[in-house]
Order: sequence, then structure tokens, then C-alpha cells
Amino acid sequence: MTDGKRCGERCNGSTTKNAIVYFPPGTYLISTTIPLPYGTQVIGDAINRPTLKAAAEFVGLGVLSTDEYTGEGGSGIDGNDPQYYVNTANFYRQIRNVIIDVSGTGSDSETACLHYQVAQATSLQNVELVAAPGSKQIGMYAENGSGGQISDVTFRGGAKGIYGGNQQFTAQRLVFDGCAVGVQVIWDWGWIWKSITMKNVGVGFKLVSDDGSGNIGSVSIMDSSFSNVSAAAVLIGPPSSKPGSGSTGVVLEKVEMSGVAAAVKDTSGNVLLGSAGTIDHWVLGPVYEGSATARSFSNGGKIGDYRRSSVLVDGDGKYFEKERPQYEDRGVGDFVHLKDLGAAGDGSTDDTAAFQAALYSSQGKILFVDAGSYILTSTITVPIGTKIVGETCSSLTSLSNPKVMLKVGNAGDVGDIEMQDLIFTNRGPTAGLILVEWNVEASTPGSAGLWDCHVRIGGATGTELTPAECPPVTSGINSGCNAASLMFHLTSSGSGYFENMWLWLGDHMIDDPDLTSSKNDMVQTSIYAARGFLIESRKPTWLYATASEHAVFYQYNFNKAKNIFAGMLQTESPYYQPTPPPPAPFEAVVGEFVGDPEYNCASGGDFSGCDESWAVIVRESENIFVGGAGIYSWFSTYSQDCIDVHACQKTLLLLESNKASVRFQNLITIGAKYMAVMDGHGILATDNLNVDTHPSWSQISILDVSSSGAQFDNMVWIDPAIWKMDQPQFTCLPPCHVKIPPWTGATSTVNYPLLTVSAGAWTSTITKAPLTISEVVFKPVTLTQGANGKFKRQNAGAPLWPEPAVTPSWPAVVYNGPDGSPTTTAPTASFPAPPSSVGPDAAPPPTGSWPKRWIQPMFGPEDSPLVPDCSYFDFDCYDEMKPWLYGGLGGEDSSDWDFDENWADATVTCDAATTTSSSTSTTKSSTKTTSTTSTQTVEETPASSPLASGDPTENKLKCYNGGAKTEHNRLDGAAADFCNGLGHAGDVLKPGFVKTRTFQQNFNGGVGIINIKIRFEIEDGCEWKWDYGECRHYLTIPV
Repeated sequence: MTDGKRCGERCNGSTTKNAIVYFPPGTYLISTTIPLPYGTQVIGDAINRPTLKAAAEFVGLGVLSTDEYTGEGGSGIDGNDPQYYVNTANFYRQIRNVIIDVSGTGSDSETACLHYQVAQATSLQNVELVAAPGSKQIGMYAENGSGGQISDVTFRGGAKGIYGGNQQFTAQRLVFDGCAVGVQVIWDWGWIWKSITMKNVGVGFKLVSDDGSGNIGSVSIMDSSFSNVSAAAVLIGPPSSKPGSGSTGVVLEKVEMSGVAAAVKDTSGNVLLGSAGTIDHWVLGPVYEGSATARSFSNGGKIGDYRRSSVLVDGDGKYFEKERPQYEDRGVGDFVHLKDLGAAGDGSTDDTAAFQAALYSSQGKILFVDAGSYILTSTITVPIGTKIVGETCSSLTSLSNPKVMLKVGNAGDVGDIEMQDLIFTNRGPTAGLILVEWNVEASTPGSAGLWDCHVRIGGATGTELTPAECPPVTSGINSGCNAASLMFHLTSSGSGYFENMWLWLGDHMIDDPDLTSSKNDMVQTSIYAARGFLIESRKPTWLYATASEHAVFYQYNFNKAKNIFAGMLQTESPYYQPTPPPPAPFEAVVGEFVGDPEYNCASGGDFSGCDESWAVIVRESENIFVGGAGIYSWFSTYSQDCIDVHACQKTLLLLESNKASVRFQNLITIGAKYMAVMDGHGILATDNLNVDTHPSWSQISILDVSSSGAQFDNMVWIDPAIWKMDQPQFTCLPPCHVKIPPWTGATSTVNYPLLTVSAGAWTSTITKAPLTISEVVFKPVTLTQGANGKFKRQNAGAPLWPEPAVTPSWPAVVYNGPDGSPTTTAPTASFPAPPSSVGPDAAPPPTGSWPKRWIQPMFGPEDSPLVPDCSYFDFDCYDEMKPWLYGGLGGEDSSDWDFDENWADATVTCDAATTTSSSTSTTKSSTKTTSTTSTQTVEETPASSPLASGDPTENKLKCYNGGAKTEHNRLDGAAADFCNGLGHAGDVLKPGFVKTRTFQQNFNGGVGIINIKIRFEIEDGCEWKWDYGECRHYLTIPV
């Protein structure tokens, strides 16, 4: 552990002394605690885990310890007993693939398998902690810290599986078996417990300290199960609605109970929640239901009608998770060392070309980034199919300005990318730097993701952004310390799975300059980065255990985002603000990125954001679920006198113009007057004060963010596969609003009315071919039942014959008037009424038949079978697409369209002979119509010659009209970018205008580049008024 002058006793931190300590299979007898130096990764064999067994005469607090008490008198920097490291700054650690067994020590000893005091950028995975049943032994003793993430840990036997407290933490996929108490939390602010299995325990979660000195702020327990629990699944102190009383906020969501004495019980013996069946949603604590003034205190029960987005859950209705891949099924030959491919990693050599070439040449293998610092002077693109594993958090260091350092996929890329154990950093004042731009869309849930990857700007040796260059200043601005424009950008085309990611702009120097003193003084620094984490994704995305700290404008910004799971989120505001106040020192670049705050500072006010950075911004977003958030403001120009009086800053969260189903669960704030401002109305921290002692945190159990429309997006989209069942049926959790899939077994035709149009003396009649109705869309169905929060599957009642929906309008047409200008119009007559029923008494359709059997609704704890919203034709999906054009989509009102015509196809291939069809569907229509068909013949593709050897990035293949394959999303994305770049609303393009763009995309499934070329020209005698929707319409025709 200590070989190589590691950072142990008298060293409070280091970024240059990291190490991996590998344990081969075997049993290791341990007689005293093994301290783990700063930056240590303990890794055992993933296939045959080693066992660290405490000897009978073992002496120490834990077999492994991440932070040792020194035994010196006095107190440390945090006011507690002196230790090797400040527990809230004990970063960059991992333990995985080990078994720790203390069952052989004395049964009366409180020996722990693991003493675990950690902070951000730490993880624990695939670990088993074994204690003797009926003993006083402990699995994990974790009395302090600011984490962090643990996952896939099993606790067996002992008095307590976990005993401890932490500011905020994320725990996933833990198993507790045979512990007297599964988890005893002695203090916390917020903790997410996800996918927990509790069995054969006395108490599952004991949220009470031993002596009553600590306060437990909140816990979220979700997607978990309890079985054979003799006392209570959750034990808490008596709840109180009085602000400052220390009442614990509790949220139980999708929790199964079997053989449990009580689900929730307090220490006075009151049973707050019984224990039968599945708990859908149960909340204790302050809640806000869609308004800053709609506050109440829930004493237990379901709040609102929030429904999980179907694209964010697995087959069991639980929020999706993916274990960090360890590639234990891959052979040694499947790993490629970056340094073997020409990269130096010495912190001085330019490794840009070598690293980029390695990413291409390692396709199909795992690229192992050997420990080191790799200098990058221009953008690196990570292609589809890449798998990267770092060694002790290998660092990628940018010297570029202003550029993207690491671009993960290109816009329109769909596929798989996995990255882990990397640090993204920079050197010196790179003010325009974007450290990571994530463009790739995951082809399947979790197929594009990163684990244990972090951004670190400054505060470390070699960054040239240390207290020497950027001292902590209480007036003015440090010159030469503008370090970045944006830490991480999840673009609108991207999606992915992100677990244990910390975006950190240095507030202090990690590396200890004095290795002879045991003092843990951390020297502060004033460094500036404009933005933290910008999230624009609208595809399924998961953020587990992420944090973003100390950026000037914001830490998190959800801008027009959709379908996001996040928890735990954690933020800190810059310590130097409001000196200078935002947007300084980046005033000149406000608005350079979408979603930037508007700084109207002249008007003042509590909600301007002109004093300190926004912790979290959520604007124009929908279906965002934040399972827990710790949002902190600790300083005002380096002074902490502001904390307990809520005066470090005015407001932390900006929530504005959002749509349905944006929910925060267990929101914790510290140091601000207002927890949040929601559409102009503030939520005072003192209204939700949890404790009136330092640090006087505030807590809200449920905050349903106000919506511009319906509060919840709770429509359940049933899979069309039900029509193939012998007895069509579905299950939903009541109350449920159900979208019945269209019936495609019957067709009919409708004559399109003659349209007479005129302008002055000019008159013309428009004639269109009949419409073929190939899908009958049904009205939504609402099913209700008295809800008590617990459900078992049962018949929902009478058989359901769905009722066809009415088509409210005809598809529109575009014609050119006498002056040549386009005009959109549609028939004003009512669309013919659909049949009133498709049941047994309905008249038969002109062609085909109606369903032979009814639909049987069932009530149960999970909605099934489901498909994502708008997976089939339905008029509710086209509200933003008016007017709807006969023969296609387009029109002047379509500039804000957001659609994917080929939702059913992940890829589109061009065969030698292709049949194409022109189809139309109407907004709020019950029909899908087809007007023309044609056949196109393409010459057969000749066999391609083998690729020449050489640099794979230079490979080219001319494949126009040759049957080559690529993703529709790439072509559609290129078309969208091209149209956006042509102009703006109101622009008129004149004769002679020509624009040509070439979009380069990495070739999926191999190496090389695909060039997508688009050319636009205005010919003589013509002009065109820029219209994004019309441009997209014509460019998508060849696609």
C-alpha cells in the first residue's frame, strides 16, 4: 500500500501518488487495520474474488480503512478528531472485487470490515462484507464524508450492515442478509437507496442515532424489497411538521414488502405505514404540488400522479441501471495499451495524433489508457464502438483554446461507447475550452455511458491553475485564471448512462505541499469556468451519483431536456462569489451557449442570479425526475458567517416555463434565502427548515415543478402486440390514462374534397387523390380505482371495446397563387365520422375486419406491455406540426418541429430495388393515409476492392448510389444542421445564393469517414423565404 512514497499519514492529498493495489485470488489473514493511502484503488480478481480475513486477535477499526485517526490532541480542520485526510476532501478512491470477513473476531467486538470515510469521485463495487450472525460486528463503519457512490455490495450477518452518516450519497444494488440492523444512519442530509434487498433482518433502515445527537435529513428508498423483517422496514423518530424540528423526510417508491412487521414505524411505537404488498409511492415531509404556494406537510401517502417515463425503466418498471463493465469475459489479447500505440503520457509530449489513431485502431478491443497525463492540442473524437479503461484515473489534458477537448461521437451518431476511470483536465488559462461534448445517442439503454470519469480544472500539480497562479482573492479578478467555457455538454442529439461523475472546478489545492506536518490546511484558490453541466438530451438518460461544483453561471442546466433520471445531484457555488458576481469574468460570452442565464442585474431583486451562480436551472423541460439533490452555498467571498442565516446567496434553483412531469424528490439546500424560484415565485428556505442548528439545512420531500400545461405526463402507451394475443389485455396502475394502439386490420377510403381557391380575379380548383385509411386510432381510456398506495394484480372490470377517435381536420395542401407565393389551405368541411364502435355489433369495414375479441384491462403494480410515447401513429403526437400537408409535412408553422419520421427503424438500408410511398397523417387525426406508390431501380453495387493499408482515418470509399448503408439519424441530423445554418426567421435568400456543406461522420462498424454533402442554390428569377420546416421537408425526401 505504501510502496513508492504514497500519500499516507501527514499527507492530506495528492494527484501524483495514485496507485492500484491488486489482490490475486486467495485468502489473506489480516491482524491489524490496513490504511489505504490517498488515491488508492484496491482491485481484486473479478472472477475469483480474494478474501481478506480478520484474524481472531485483530486490532483496529476496520480491516481496510480509507481515513485513519491520528490520535493527536485537539481537532482537525473540520472540527472533529484529527485524521489523515479531511473526510469531505477524501477524493479519488475505489475498492472492488473483494470479500472482507471479520466473522472470526470476537462476537462482542465492534470490528468493522471496512472503515469508509470518503468524498466525491469514490466508488465501491462488487464487494462482500461478512460478519458473524448475532455478533456486534459491523460491515461498514462510515461515520462521515461527502460522497460518493457504492454499488453491488452484499452485507452478511453482524449487528449492522452499514453504520454511519454522510452529507449525500448514492447506494445501488445492495443486499443485506441476516443483519440485526441493515442500515443505521446516524446523520445525513440526503441519501438515495436504489435497488436494495433487505432480508432476514430485525430493522431494515434505522434512521436514528444512538444518542439522539444527529439529525437524519432525508432518505429515498426506491425499487427495493424487504422480506422477513421482524420489527420495521424503516424506523424513524416521531415526525413533526414544525420547521426546524429535525423531522426526517422519507420517500418510498416501488417498494415490495413480504413478511414485514411494519413498513414505517417511529420510535414511539406508532405504525405510520403497514406492510402488505407493494408500496407504489409514500411520502413523509414537506411537499409542493405544482406551485410555490401549494405547500403542505405530508404525514404519509402518495403525492400527485407522477408516472415514470416508460423509456427510463426496465422490464420490471424499475429505473434502469447498468453495472460498471469489468470485461471479465474478455481475454488478455482483447486489451490494447495506449502507450504501445505511440502515446507518451508524460505530460509534455503532444499525444493528440497518437490518441486519435489509437481510438480507431483499437475498434473491437478495449483501449487501456496507461497511467499518465496525455497532452491534447486539438479535438479528439471518440468513435462509435469505443471501449476505454483508464489506469488510476489517467488524465487527458487540454492545451487547446477555444476548442472541444473530447468529442464523444458526432451529432447523429447512434451506437455504443463505454468509458471509465478517466480525468478530463486542462493546463493554464484555456478560457474557451469545452472539456467533454457528448453527442452519441445510445443504441440501447446503457450502451453509451461512462463510469468513474471526472472533470478536474485546477487545484492540482501541473495544471498551472494553483494558488501560486490563482490565489484566493477577495477583491478584483485573477488574471490568467479563466480556465474553461463549459465542463460537460450533453447535446440534444446525445443520450447515455452516467455513473459517479464529478465535475470539479478547483476551490483548493489537492496536493499537500508539506509532508512533514499533520495539519490538514487546504490552500484555497480563485479559478474561473463559465458553465458546469449543460444537458439538452431528449432521449433516455440516467445520471447516478453526479456532482458539479464552482462554475460561474450554473452547475446544472437542463435546457429543453426530456426523459432524464438524475440522483443524487450535488452542487456547490463558487467560494469567491459575489466577488466578482456573475457573469464576471465571462460577461462577453453570455448567450454563447443555449440556455445561458439572462443577467438583468440593473433591476436587482432576489431572483436575478446576479449574486452567485445558479445551482440548477430547469427550463422548458419535461419528464425530468431528480431522485435527490444536495444543493449548497457555503461561502460569501470566502466568509462562512452567512450559512446559518441563509445569506450566502439569494436563490439556488431556477425553474421556469417547464412542461409536464418535472419532479424533485428530497431536495436539500444550505446557505440561501430561497431554495428555488419557480416561474417567478420564490420558495423560502426557512419555510422548510429541517434543523435550526448548523448548517441549518432545508428539506423538501416532493417538489412538483409547475407546468405550462398538464401537471403530469401520465398517458400509458400500450404495445400494439396486444392485438396479437388470444385475449388482448394490458395491466396498469390506477388511476391510469391509457392510449390504445391503432387497429390495422381494416381499411377504407375517403374522397378528398375539391378545393376552390382564389385571389382577386384568379380562381383555381385543387384536386387530390382519395385518402386510404389504414389505421384506426382510438380515444384514450381512463381507468380509476380507490388508491391506497398498495396494489395486487386484479381484474379492472368490464371488457373494453375501444371507441374510434374523430379526425378534427383534413390534411392541408400548399399551392402557388398568381404571384408565385406559396399558400397553405385545407378543406373546412368536417372529416367523415369514424364508426361508432368496433365491437361485435359494428358494421363490417369495407376491407378487412374488426378485432375478434375485446380488450381486458387489469389493475396491477406495473404498467404492461408498454411502448415509448408516440411509438405508433396518433394525433396527440403531432400538435406541434400544424399545418399537416397532403403528401408530406411542411408549411410556415413547422419551424419548431421535433420529429423522427422513421421512429420504427434504427437504421435505413438502401436495397437494389426499393418501393417508396408517400403518406400523410392529419394532426389530431384518426387516420393514416397513403396516396401514391412508385418503384425505383438502382444499379447493383459492384464488389468493393480491399482497403489499402495506412492511416485508417484517411480511408475513403465513393458509395453514392451504390447501396452503401448508414443510419437515417445521421442523414436527418445533417439535414437539420444544414437547414439551421441557412438563415433565420425573416431572411429572404436571393438569386445567386449558393451554400454547400460536407458533414463528416465516423463509419460505424469499422474505420473511416462518411461524407454527407448537401448543396442549396437559388436560381435566377427565384427567391426563398427561410423556413426551417420547409427545408427539412425537402431534404428528408431523398433520405
